[in-house]
Amino acid sequence: MIVPLLLLSCGMTGPVSDEAASFATSLSPPPPPPASPSNALADHGAAAVFGQALFFDQGRYRQGDVSCATCHDPDKAFTDGRPKAVGVQEGHFNSPTILGAAHHRWLFWDGRADSLWSQALGPMENPLEMDGARTDIVRHITETPSLRAAFESLGHPLPDMEDTDRYPVGARPGTPAWDAMSADDQHAVTACFVIVGKSLAAYERLLGHGSSPFDRWVASVVNGRRDDALLSRAALRGYALFAGEAGCTQCHFGPLLT
Repeated sequence: MIVPLLLLSCGMTGPVSDEAASFATSLSPPPPPPASPSNALADHGAAAVFGQALFFDQGRYRQGDVSCATCHDPDKAFTDGRPKAVGVQEGHFNSPTILGAAHHRWLFWDGRADSLWSQALGPMENPLEMDGARTDIVRHITETPSLRAAFESLGHPLPDMEDTDRYPVGARPGTPAWDAMSADDQHAVTACFVIVGKSLAAYERLLGHGSSPFDRWVASVVNGRRDDALLSRAALRGYALFAGEAGCTQCHFGPLLT
């Protein structure tokens, strides 16, 4: 969808016309995340708490020094500040922020994931990112009392992972160890692995962009007491260009500006 170019002239009240200020209300605030029909845990509080614990947990991986937060650092707006992500090895792309990720219809730079929970599973078994394996991840949960309790509180059973002949170390799809497992055991492990992804998504759905000066300015427009002092003159001029003759709104519109 391409929206018409907004030719908004400067009003008498400053760099931003009344029409441009009105248009700003379509950019902020973002609405609640859309429903996630394939994730029954999407808005489950206990799943979000479990997902948060998993997000920062490094014990799921053989290297033991990577987690989701390695590439999505809260102190860096849930990115890593690098040109290319570095997990176990350097990857091919930079780490996008996960702030507001629940609003996206397609995920990964090439859009190959169609849900937040399925995207969360990809890096875990990617050799360049976390280089994990779903049998190891599920075993780590069963062996970590706090994680096990959190998982079981969601009402899903955990398999008995003590038998490493039945549930080999490092078994993930595409490996001989995985192929040697029975179909039932593969299903049991994958079902738990999916719960991990859905719990991570429940946590990530809570990560919004917060309130920026622009958001506060838009709020002043909405409540009828527009306060241009909330933004610098440079920011106001920039927004006037964005919403007007620069034509940025041809491609950047809506609360996510995409």
